[in-house]
Formats: sequence, structure tokens, C-alpha cells
Amino acid sequence: PSAQGVLAQDAGLDIPHEVVAADMLTEEEAHVFIGLVLGVGTAERPTTAVPETLRTFLSSIALNNPRNILEALQQLREEQKIRVVDGRVELLVDLNTVGIADWVHTGMVGSIISTIEMMGAEAQSVIKHATVFDGPFSALDVASANRVHRPSSDLLAFHDSVQLLMSCEWLVGIGFLNRFHYQSFEVAADGQTWRLPRWEISNLLIRKVVGATLLESQRMQIKRAVLVARCLNIQLPRRMRAKAELHEELFGKQTKAEKMWQQRRRESLSQWETHTDLDRGAGESERSGLPSSCIVLPAGSAAARGGQSLREHMAIMQQDGRGDVFLMQAHDPPSGGRGVLDR
Repeated sequence: PSAQGVLAQDAGLDIPHEVVAADMLTEEEAHVFIGLVLGVGTAERPTTAVPETLRTFLSSIALNNPRNILEALQQLREEQKIRVVDGRVELLVDLNTVGIADWVHTGMVGSIISTIEMMGAEAQSVIKHATVFDGPFSALDVASANRVHRPSSDLLAFHDSVQLLMSCEWLVGIGFLNRFHYQSFEVAADGQTWRLPRWEISNLLIRKVVGATLLESQRMQIKRAVLVARCLNIQLPRRMRAKAELHEELFGKQTKAEKMWQQRRRESLSQWETHTDLDRGAGESERSGLPSSCIVLPAGSAAARGGQSLREHMAIMQQDGRGDVFLMQAHDPPSGGRGVLDR
């Protein structure tokens, strides 16, 4: 009794109270408990006065926890969502529209909120993004949702993705997420390969409470990014395989040497484009002082070697070092303010 008194004082209760540690109920025990709380059943057997819809709803949010069932039934009766008429329970609203997240004063909702507040930033991000998906989500979905806030080319995005995947496993350990597996012969609902690691939210209560912390604009932004990434992950490999098959049909199957040659060719072209962009940028910076009417003829071009009609109406200035020919109007001064002939 003294130990029970200490527990009651710690819980903020007035003496006398008895603290009972109750395990999770089975489906049949939960059915009997619901009937006893509502006063429509007995302890001997489950009653038929409780609708199946109500039992399914309580099982999904209360997880057959006696305290959660009691709190949920009290809230439903206070908000006039259900009523007891002639020994039978009647539903007055669609239970899917009940605002469970508003029950912050209850123990079942308050415990989830306090747990989320103690989580790290990565775990909070994962569990919030998970509420956007109706079903299971994959590791690629986690990375796609993360790219909404960080560019995919950023090294920090890769670091964040690793931390988010580790947080998924941590959330499995505390019961907020469950691992989801597809068999090799099954077709994944998201259309991606069955080998991807997947997770899903463990119960409806967590989905409702955590989902209420996201704005609708944030949900739409995350869902859009994930759906686009899923489409690319599915359609892009198919189109690449179709293009490769068409190439083989037209030109024959490539050998390993030909594939390596094409790879080197693409790398050389990429390097040439990079150097060309650098040279073009350097040339533009050197000529920034010329007037807008100036015509630049590359060194060695036919226009630079000839072009007598241009030479009759324009002054010619030869740039040292590069060999490019600059033609401009004789009366058009450069940015320095001096005439062309003075230069």
C-alpha cells in the first residue's frame, strides 16, 4: 500500500488510489471492455451492441490499450460522436473525420507529442514525411523528400539522406515505424523494385497526431517531389533499355571496346566544352571595354583576311597576342573615351 501511495503521488493523484499495470488486451478482451465502458455488455462475453466500425476505429488508434480505449470513448461521448440508445451504440458521424490530434489533453495523444519533441531533427523529419504517404514508403522516397529542402548535387544532401535512413531504423526500434517487405513475385504498389527497404507508420494514432503538424502546402510539396521521383525511377530505366534495344537493332550490338571508346569520346567532349566556356569567358572579360557596335572576327577566318567592303567603312584595330581582328565604326569611341584612330 505504501508503494502504491508513492506511485499515486508521483502521478498527481489524491490518496487513496490503486495503480494497475495492465497489458495490451486481445481483440475479444477489447470488445468486452468497450461494452463494459459504454454499459451495453457484460464481462462474460462480447456484446453485439457495439458496431464493428467503432471497434475497428478503437483498435487502430488505441491499439487495445485499456487507458487509450477509455480516453477515446470518453472523448467520443463528450463530442457527441456516439450515443447509446436502447442498449445499443449508434454512430452519429463518420469516425474517419474525428480530430484525434485535438485531444492533446489525453494521455495517448500527449505521450506521442512528448516523444516527438524529444526526437532528433532527422527522426522528426522522417516521421512527418511518412504521414504524407498513404502506404509504405521506400528509401528513395526518403531521399526525394529530403531534396525538397536540399539540392540533389549538394554533398550535405547525401549526408542528410544517410542520417534519415538511420533514423528510420531507430523509429522502428521505438515502435513508430514498421518494416515492410515485398516478396520477389509481388508487384510493389509504388511500381519500384521489391528489393528497396521500405517502412510504414505503425498505427493510425501516430499518423493522425504527427500529420496534424504539417501544413497542407508542405504536404503537397513533399508528395509532388516524391511522385515525380517515382515516375523517373520507373520510366527512365525503361526508356533507356528501349533506346539501347533500338540501337542494337539498327547498328548491331556494341562490343566492350566500342562502349569504352564512346565513353572516352563523351568525356573528351565534356572537357572541350568546359575549356571553351572558360576561354569564351576570358575573351569577353578582355573585350568588355569595347563599344557595343564592335564586330569581332576570329583570327584566321576568311572575314578577317578579306572583307574589303568592311575595311572601307570601318577602322581596323589588331589586338596583340590573340590575333583577333576588331572592326568598329570610325566615329564610335571605345569605353575609354578616346577615338579609334587614337588607339
